[in-house]
Amino acid sequence: MDSLEMHPDQTHTPDWTIAAFDIETVPMDGGNRIPTGLDKTDEIVMISLYIWNRKGLKYWLLYRLPCETEPIDMEHTYAYTCEKKMLNDFHCLIKDCHVLTGYNIYGFDLPCIFLRLFWLDMPEILRYYSSVLVERVIVPTFKNKLCVDEYHYFRIFSNYNLPGFKLDDVAKKKLNEAKVPIQSMGLWSWYTHPGVDSNLVHCASLGKCYDTLKPFRIPITEFGTFRDYMRYCLKDSCLVYRLFELETILNFLVERANFTDWNAVQALLIGNSGFLLQDFKTYGTRLGFFINAKFLKSPIDPKKYASLFVNKSQTYQGALNYIDESQDSYADVSVMDFASMYPSALVSGNLCYGTCTILSREEWLACPWAQTLKNIPYRTHGEQDFVHDAFGHGPVFQ
Repeated sequence: MDSLEMHPDQTHTPDWTIAAFDIETVPMDGGNRIPTGLDKTDEIVMISLYIWNRKGLKYWLLYRLPCETEPIDMEHTYAYTCEKKMLNDFHCLIKDCHVLTGYNIYGFDLPCIFLRLFWLDMPEILRYYSSVLVERVIVPTFKNKLCVDEYHYFRIFSNYNLPGFKLDDVAKKKLNEAKVPIQSMGLWSWYTHPGVDSNLVHCASLGKCYDTLKPFRIPITEFGTFRDYMRYCLKDSCLVYRLFELETILNFLVERANFTDWNAVQALLIGNSGFLLQDFKTYGTRLGFFINAKFLKSPIDPKKYASLFVNKSQTYQGALNYIDESQDSYADVSVMDFASMYPSALVSGNLCYGTCTILSREEWLACPWAQTLKNIPYRTHGEQDFVHDAFGHGPVFQ
Protein backbone atom coordinates (compact mmCIF):
# COMPACT_ATOMS: atom_id res chain seq x y z
CA MET A 1 0.00 0.00 0.00
CA ASP A 2 1.30 3.45 -0.86
CA SER A 3 -1.01 5.37 1.47
CA LEU A 4 -2.45 5.16 4.96
CA GLU A 5 -5.92 5.68 3.49
CA MET A 6 -8.20 2.82 2.54
CA HIS A 7 -9.78 2.97 -0.90
CA PRO A 8 -12.44 0.23 -0.93
CA ASP A 9 -13.44 1.00 -4.52
CA GLN A 10 -9.88 0.41 -5.66
CA THR A 11 -9.29 -2.91 -3.93
CA HIS A 12 -9.14 -6.18 -5.79
CA THR A 13 -12.13 -7.60 -3.93
CA PRO A 14 -15.22 -8.28 -6.04
CA ASP A 15 -18.55 -6.52 -5.59
CA TRP A 16 -19.73 -8.40 -2.53
CA THR A 17 -23.45 -8.51 -1.82
CA ILE A 18 -23.79 -8.33 1.97
CA ALA A 19 -26.83 -9.06 4.14
CA ALA A 20 -27.25 -7.79 7.72
CA PHE A 21 -30.13 -9.37 9.60
CA ASP A 22 -31.76 -9.62 13.01
CA ILE A 23 -34.52 -11.85 14.38
CA GLU A 24 -37.04 -11.50 17.20
CA THR A 25 -38.31 -14.61 18.97
CA VAL A 26 -41.17 -15.31 21.37
CA PRO A 27 -41.88 -18.23 23.75
CA MET A 28 -45.40 -18.92 22.52
CA ASP A 29 -46.25 -21.06 25.57
CA GLY A 30 -45.85 -17.95 27.75
CA GLY A 31 -42.77 -19.33 29.50
CA ASN A 32 -40.35 -17.02 31.30
CA ARG A 33 -37.17 -17.93 29.38
CA ILE A 34 -34.98 -16.67 26.57
CA PRO A 35 -36.56 -18.12 23.40
CA THR A 36 -33.48 -19.63 21.76
CA GLY A 37 -35.40 -22.15 19.65
CA LEU A 38 -34.48 -25.14 21.81
CA ASP A 39 -38.09 -25.40 22.93
CA LYS A 40 -40.53 -26.35 20.21
CA THR A 41 -42.84 -23.48 21.18
CA ASP A 42 -40.18 -20.79 20.62
CA GLU A 43 -41.08 -19.03 17.38
CA ILE A 44 -39.41 -16.45 15.17
CA VAL A 45 -41.92 -13.62 14.73
CA MET A 46 -39.85 -10.91 13.03
CA ILE A 47 -36.84 -10.82 10.69
CA SER A 48 -35.26 -7.57 9.54
CA LEU A 49 -32.86 -7.57 6.63
CA TYR A 50 -30.55 -5.03 4.99
CA ILE A 51 -28.88 -6.08 1.71
CA TRP A 52 -26.32 -3.92 -0.09
CA ASN A 53 -23.43 -3.82 -2.52
CA ARG A 54 -21.77 -1.09 -4.59
CA LYS A 55 -24.95 -0.68 -6.62
CA GLY A 56 -27.20 0.27 -3.73
CA LEU A 57 -29.12 -0.72 -0.61
CA LYS A 58 -32.42 -2.51 0.04
CA TYR A 59 -34.16 -3.46 3.26
CA TRP A 60 -37.17 -5.44 4.45
CA LEU A 61 -39.02 -6.38 7.59
CA LEU A 62 -40.76 -9.75 7.55
CA TYR A 63 -43.17 -10.26 10.45
CA ARG A 64 -45.91 -12.62 11.55
CA LEU A 65 -49.25 -11.06 12.42
CA PRO A 66 -50.16 -11.64 16.09
CA CYS A 67 -53.85 -12.14 15.26
CA GLU A 68 -56.28 -12.00 12.36
CA THR A 69 -55.93 -8.46 11.09
CA GLU A 70 -54.86 -6.34 8.15
CA PRO A 71 -51.09 -5.79 7.67
CA ILE A 72 -49.55 -2.71 9.25
CA ASP A 73 -49.31 0.19 6.79
CA MET A 74 -45.53 0.57 6.79
CA GLU A 75 -43.08 0.68 3.88
CA HIS A 76 -40.72 -2.24 3.19
CA THR A 77 -42.67 -4.61 5.45
CA TYR A 78 -44.24 -7.97 4.59
CA ALA A 79 -46.86 -9.60 6.80
CA TYR A 80 -47.32 -13.35 7.27
CA THR A 81 -49.72 -15.65 9.05
CA CYS A 82 -47.27 -18.58 8.89
CA GLU A 83 -43.73 -18.69 10.30
CA LYS A 84 -42.75 -21.37 7.79
CA LYS A 85 -43.59 -19.15 4.83
CA MET A 86 -41.71 -16.24 6.40
CA LEU A 87 -38.54 -18.32 6.87
CA ASN A 88 -38.77 -19.59 3.31
CA ASP A 89 -38.95 -16.04 1.94
CA PHE A 90 -36.06 -14.91 4.14
CA HIS A 91 -33.82 -17.59 2.65
CA CYS A 92 -35.03 -16.63 -0.80
CA LEU A 93 -33.91 -13.05 -0.19
CA ILE A 94 -30.39 -14.01 0.93
CA LYS A 95 -29.75 -16.71 -1.67
CA ASP A 96 -27.59 -14.43 -3.88
CA CYS A 97 -25.69 -12.81 -0.98
CA HIS A 98 -22.03 -13.60 -0.45
CA VAL A 99 -21.74 -12.40 3.16
CA LEU A 100 -24.12 -12.69 6.13
CA THR A 101 -23.57 -10.47 9.13
CA GLY A 102 -25.36 -9.59 12.34
CA TYR A 103 -24.77 -9.10 16.05
CA ASN A 104 -24.21 -12.30 18.06
CA ILE A 105 -25.42 -14.39 15.13
CA TYR A 106 -23.00 -17.22 16.03
CA GLY A 107 -24.50 -17.55 19.49
CA PHE A 108 -28.18 -16.80 18.84
CA ASP A 109 -29.65 -15.91 15.44
CA LEU A 110 -28.20 -18.63 13.20
CA PRO A 111 -28.61 -21.49 15.74
CA CYS A 112 -32.19 -20.33 16.39
CA ILE A 113 -33.02 -20.32 12.66
CA PHE A 114 -31.48 -23.78 12.36
CA LEU A 115 -33.65 -25.09 15.21
CA ARG A 116 -36.83 -23.55 13.83
CA LEU A 117 -36.14 -25.17 10.44
CA PHE A 118 -35.78 -28.46 12.29
CA TRP A 119 -39.01 -28.09 14.31
CA LEU A 120 -40.93 -26.92 11.22
CA ASP A 121 -39.62 -29.86 9.16
CA MET A 122 -37.97 -27.83 6.40
CA PRO A 123 -35.15 -30.16 5.22
CA GLU A 124 -34.93 -28.48 1.81
CA ILE A 125 -33.34 -25.45 3.56
CA LEU A 126 -31.94 -27.14 6.66
CA ARG A 127 -29.57 -29.30 4.62
CA TYR A 128 -27.58 -26.20 3.65
CA TYR A 129 -26.73 -25.41 7.29
CA SER A 130 -23.62 -26.72 8.98
CA SER A 131 -20.92 -25.55 11.40
CA VAL A 132 -17.16 -25.37 11.76
CA LEU A 133 -15.00 -25.11 14.89
CA VAL A 134 -12.54 -22.20 14.84
CA GLU A 135 -10.42 -22.04 17.98
CA ARG A 136 -13.11 -22.43 20.68
CA VAL A 137 -15.98 -20.90 18.71
CA ILE A 138 -18.56 -22.97 16.85
CA VAL A 139 -19.33 -21.01 13.69
CA PRO A 140 -22.68 -21.78 12.01
CA THR A 141 -22.51 -21.77 8.23
CA PHE A 142 -25.10 -21.52 5.46
CA LYS A 143 -24.24 -22.70 1.94
CA ASN A 144 -20.89 -21.20 0.92
CA LYS A 145 -21.58 -17.78 2.42
CA LEU A 146 -19.12 -15.98 4.65
CA CYS A 147 -20.76 -15.46 8.08
CA VAL A 148 -19.33 -12.53 10.07
CA ASP A 149 -20.47 -11.92 13.65
CA GLU A 150 -19.90 -8.26 14.51
CA TYR A 151 -19.99 -9.01 18.24
CA HIS A 152 -16.70 -10.93 17.91
CA TYR A 153 -15.21 -8.21 15.72
CA PHE A 154 -15.83 -5.44 18.23
CA ARG A 155 -14.87 -7.57 21.22
CA ILE A 156 -11.47 -8.45 19.71
CA PHE A 157 -10.49 -5.69 17.31
CA SER A 158 -12.27 -2.45 18.08
CA ASN A 159 -12.72 -2.44 21.84
CA TYR A 160 -10.32 0.31 22.86
CA ASN A 161 -13.00 2.90 23.68
CA LEU A 162 -16.22 0.93 24.12
CA PRO A 163 -18.25 1.01 27.36
CA GLY A 164 -19.57 -2.50 26.64
CA PHE A 165 -20.13 -4.98 23.86
CA LYS A 166 -23.90 -4.89 23.46
CA LEU A 167 -25.13 -3.53 20.15
CA ASP A 168 -26.53 -0.46 21.90
CA ASP A 169 -23.16 0.28 23.57
CA VAL A 170 -21.26 0.00 20.30
CA ALA A 171 -23.77 2.02 18.26
CA LYS A 172 -23.82 4.88 20.78
CA LYS A 173 -20.04 5.15 20.78
CA LYS A 174 -19.35 4.56 17.10
CA LEU A 175 -22.42 6.07 15.43
CA ASN A 176 -23.81 8.33 18.14
CA GLU A 177 -27.07 6.43 17.67
CA ALA A 178 -29.07 4.10 19.89
CA LYS A 179 -31.49 1.25 19.50
CA VAL A 180 -35.20 1.97 19.79
CA PRO A 181 -35.45 2.36 23.62
CA ILE A 182 -37.87 -0.46 24.41
CA GLN A 183 -37.39 -3.93 25.89
CA SER A 184 -37.54 -6.81 23.43
CA MET A 185 -39.34 -8.96 26.04
CA GLY A 186 -42.34 -6.68 25.65
CA LEU A 187 -42.92 -8.21 22.23
CA TRP A 188 -43.84 -11.48 23.95
CA SER A 189 -47.07 -9.94 25.22
CA TRP A 190 -48.12 -9.04 21.70
CA TYR A 191 -48.07 -12.70 20.66
CA THR A 192 -49.21 -14.47 23.83
CA HIS A 193 -51.75 -12.21 25.57
CA PRO A 194 -55.40 -13.18 24.93
CA GLY A 195 -56.40 -9.51 24.78
CA VAL A 196 -54.57 -8.86 21.51
CA ASP A 197 -57.02 -8.07 18.70
CA SER A 198 -57.04 -6.20 15.41
CA ASN A 199 -57.81 -2.83 16.98
CA LEU A 200 -54.97 -3.14 19.48
CA VAL A 201 -52.41 -4.16 16.83
CA HIS A 202 -53.19 -0.99 14.87
CA CYS A 203 -53.56 1.19 17.99
CA ALA A 204 -51.19 4.17 18.24
CA SER A 205 -51.87 4.80 21.95
CA LEU A 206 -49.06 3.39 24.08
CA GLY A 207 -51.10 3.85 27.25
CA LYS A 208 -54.00 1.77 25.92
CA CYS A 209 -51.66 -0.99 24.72
CA TYR A 210 -49.85 -1.07 28.06
CA ASP A 211 -53.05 -1.14 30.13
CA THR A 212 -54.45 -4.00 28.04
CA LEU A 213 -51.34 -6.20 27.85
CA LYS A 214 -49.81 -5.43 31.27
CA PRO A 215 -46.32 -6.75 30.36
CA PHE A 216 -44.49 -8.46 33.22
CA ARG A 217 -41.86 -6.27 34.94
CA ILE A 218 -41.63 -3.79 32.06
CA PRO A 219 -42.39 -0.12 32.80
CA ILE A 220 -44.45 1.80 30.28
CA THR A 221 -41.38 3.88 29.36
CA GLU A 222 -39.71 0.70 28.03
CA PHE A 223 -42.75 -0.76 26.28
CA GLY A 224 -44.01 -0.04 22.77
CA THR A 225 -46.93 -0.36 20.40
CA PHE A 226 -46.79 -3.14 17.82
CA ARG A 227 -45.54 -0.64 15.25
CA ASP A 228 -42.79 0.41 17.69
CA TYR A 229 -41.57 -3.19 17.87
CA MET A 230 -41.47 -3.38 14.09
CA ARG A 231 -39.25 -0.28 14.10
CA TYR A 232 -37.19 -1.82 16.91
CA CYS A 233 -36.36 -4.91 14.86
CA LEU A 234 -35.66 -2.94 11.68
CA LYS A 235 -33.38 -0.46 13.51
CA ASP A 236 -31.17 -3.27 14.83
CA SER A 237 -30.32 -4.43 11.31
CA CYS A 238 -29.78 -0.83 10.23
CA LEU A 239 -27.22 -0.33 13.02
CA VAL A 240 -25.44 -3.56 12.08
CA TYR A 241 -25.27 -2.42 8.45
CA ARG A 242 -23.91 1.02 9.35
CA LEU A 243 -21.29 -0.38 11.73
CA PHE A 244 -20.14 -2.89 9.12
CA GLU A 245 -19.55 -0.10 6.61
CA LEU A 246 -18.08 2.36 9.12
CA GLU A 247 -15.43 -0.12 10.24
CA THR A 248 -14.78 -1.45 6.71
CA ILE A 249 -14.95 -4.87 8.37
CA LEU A 250 -14.76 -6.96 5.22
CA ASN A 251 -11.69 -5.16 3.89
CA PHE A 252 -10.09 -5.44 7.31
CA LEU A 253 -10.64 -9.21 7.53
CA VAL A 254 -9.45 -9.80 3.97
CA GLU A 255 -6.23 -7.88 4.61
CA ARG A 256 -5.65 -9.59 7.95
CA ALA A 257 -6.25 -13.02 6.46
CA ASN A 258 -3.95 -12.40 3.52
CA PHE A 259 -1.06 -11.73 5.88
CA THR A 260 -1.40 -15.20 7.36
CA ASP A 261 -2.91 -17.25 4.53
CA TRP A 262 -6.03 -17.76 6.66
CA ASN A 263 -9.64 -17.62 5.59
CA ALA A 264 -11.70 -14.63 6.68
CA VAL A 265 -13.50 -16.44 9.53
CA GLN A 266 -10.18 -17.47 11.07
CA ALA A 267 -9.04 -13.86 10.69
CA LEU A 268 -12.12 -12.78 12.66
CA LEU A 269 -11.87 -15.25 15.54
CA ILE A 270 -8.15 -15.72 16.17
CA GLY A 271 -6.65 -13.03 18.39
CA ASN A 272 -3.49 -10.99 18.25
CA SER A 273 -1.01 -13.51 19.67
CA GLY A 274 -2.28 -16.21 17.32
CA PHE A 275 -2.09 -13.76 14.44
CA LEU A 276 1.56 -12.88 15.10
CA LEU A 277 2.54 -16.52 15.51
CA GLN A 278 0.81 -17.46 12.25
CA ASP A 279 2.38 -14.43 10.60
CA PHE A 280 5.83 -15.71 11.52
CA LYS A 281 4.91 -19.15 10.25
CA THR A 282 3.53 -17.89 6.94
CA TYR A 283 6.30 -15.45 6.07
CA GLY A 284 9.04 -17.40 7.82
CA THR A 285 8.36 -21.05 7.08
CA ARG A 286 6.45 -20.70 3.83
CA LEU A 287 8.16 -17.70 2.29
CA GLY A 288 11.52 -17.92 4.05
CA PHE A 289 11.77 -14.24 5.01
CA PHE A 290 12.15 -14.45 8.79
CA ILE A 291 14.94 -16.04 10.82
CA ASN A 292 13.74 -19.18 12.60
CA ALA A 293 12.55 -18.21 16.06
CA LYS A 294 12.19 -20.25 19.21
CA PHE A 295 9.02 -19.43 21.16
CA LEU A 296 9.35 -19.96 24.90
CA LYS A 297 6.90 -20.25 27.76
CA SER A 298 7.19 -17.46 30.28
CA PRO A 299 9.47 -17.97 33.30
CA ILE A 300 6.82 -16.29 35.44
CA ASP A 301 5.53 -18.48 38.25
CA PRO A 302 2.08 -19.61 37.01
CA LYS A 303 0.69 -20.03 40.52
CA LYS A 304 1.62 -16.52 41.59
CA TYR A 305 0.46 -14.64 38.50
CA ALA A 306 -2.00 -17.06 36.93
CA SER A 307 -4.94 -14.69 37.01
CA LEU A 308 -3.00 -11.95 35.25
CA PHE A 309 -0.66 -13.52 32.74
CA VAL A 310 -1.31 -17.24 32.31
CA ASN A 311 -4.40 -18.89 30.85
CA LYS A 312 -5.84 -22.34 31.58
CA SER A 313 -3.44 -24.05 29.18
CA GLN A 314 -0.52 -22.55 31.14
CA THR A 315 0.71 -20.46 28.25
CA TYR A 316 1.89 -16.90 28.71
CA GLN A 317 -0.54 -14.17 27.69
CA GLY A 318 1.85 -11.38 26.85
CA ALA A 319 4.49 -10.35 24.36
CA LEU A 320 5.81 -12.78 21.79
CA ASN A 321 9.15 -14.03 23.17
CA TYR A 322 11.90 -15.64 21.15
CA ILE A 323 15.63 -16.22 21.61
CA ASP A 324 18.50 -18.00 19.93
CA GLU A 325 20.52 -19.61 22.73
CA SER A 326 23.48 -20.42 20.46
CA GLN A 327 25.01 -16.95 20.72
CA ASP A 328 25.23 -14.10 23.17
CA SER A 329 25.00 -11.18 20.78
CA TYR A 330 23.61 -10.37 17.36
CA ALA A 331 24.75 -8.36 14.38
CA ASP A 332 22.57 -6.87 11.64
CA VAL A 333 19.42 -7.00 13.74
CA SER A 334 16.19 -5.90 12.05
CA VAL A 335 13.22 -4.96 14.24
CA MET A 336 9.81 -5.55 12.70
CA ASP A 337 7.23 -3.10 14.06
CA PHE A 338 4.26 -5.35 14.72
CA ALA A 339 2.59 -2.77 16.96
CA SER A 340 1.18 -1.08 13.88
CA MET A 341 -0.55 -4.34 12.97
CA TYR A 342 -2.19 -4.81 16.36
CA PRO A 343 -5.95 -4.31 16.07
CA SER A 344 -5.97 -2.63 19.49
CA ALA A 345 -3.85 0.12 17.92
CA LEU A 346 -6.43 0.88 15.26
CA VAL A 347 -7.95 4.23 16.16
CA SER A 348 -9.22 5.03 12.69
CA GLY A 349 -11.63 3.31 10.36
CA ASN A 350 -9.20 4.16 7.55
CA LEU A 351 -6.35 2.11 9.00
CA CYS A 352 -6.06 -1.61 8.38
CA TYR A 353 -3.50 -4.36 8.03
CA GLY A 354 -3.13 -3.52 4.37
CA THR A 355 -1.30 -0.34 5.34
CA CYS A 356 1.50 -2.31 7.02
CA THR A 357 2.96 -4.44 4.27
CA ILE A 358 5.86 -6.70 5.15
CA LEU A 359 7.03 -6.93 1.54
CA SER A 360 7.53 -4.01 -0.77
CA ARG A 361 5.83 -4.21 -4.15
CA GLU A 362 9.19 -4.88 -5.84
CA GLU A 363 9.98 -7.66 -3.37
CA TRP A 364 6.56 -9.21 -3.90
CA LEU A 365 6.93 -9.15 -7.68
CA ALA A 366 10.37 -10.74 -7.36
CA CYS A 367 9.07 -13.56 -5.16
CA PRO A 368 7.06 -16.30 -6.94
CA TRP A 369 6.11 -17.87 -3.59
CA ALA A 370 4.56 -14.65 -2.35
CA GLN A 371 2.47 -14.42 -5.51
CA THR A 372 0.95 -17.84 -4.83
CA LEU A 373 -0.90 -16.43 -1.80
CA LYS A 374 -4.50 -16.37 -2.94
CA ASN A 375 -6.92 -13.54 -2.46
CA ILE A 376 -9.41 -14.31 0.29
CA PRO A 377 -12.67 -13.64 -1.60
CA TYR A 378 -12.05 -16.48 -3.99
CA ARG A 379 -11.43 -18.97 -1.21
CA THR A 380 -15.05 -18.81 -0.19
CA HIS A 381 -16.56 -17.83 -3.52
CA GLY A 382 -15.47 -18.65 -7.03
CA GLU A 383 -15.55 -16.01 -9.72
CA GLN A 384 -18.71 -17.56 -11.14
CA ASP A 385 -20.54 -16.68 -7.91
CA PHE A 386 -20.25 -13.02 -8.86
CA VAL A 387 -21.47 -13.40 -12.44
CA HIS A 388 -25.11 -13.68 -11.40
CA ASP A 389 -26.26 -10.37 -9.95
CA ALA A 390 -29.92 -10.14 -9.04
CA PHE A 391 -29.55 -6.99 -6.96
CA GLY A 392 -31.36 -4.81 -9.48
CA HIS A 393 -34.43 -7.05 -9.45
CA GLY A 394 -37.23 -7.02 -6.91
CA PRO A 395 -37.58 -9.83 -4.35
CA VAL A 396 -38.97 -13.05 -5.73
CA PHE A 397 -40.67 -14.72 -2.80
CA GLN A 398 -41.45 -18.42 -3.04
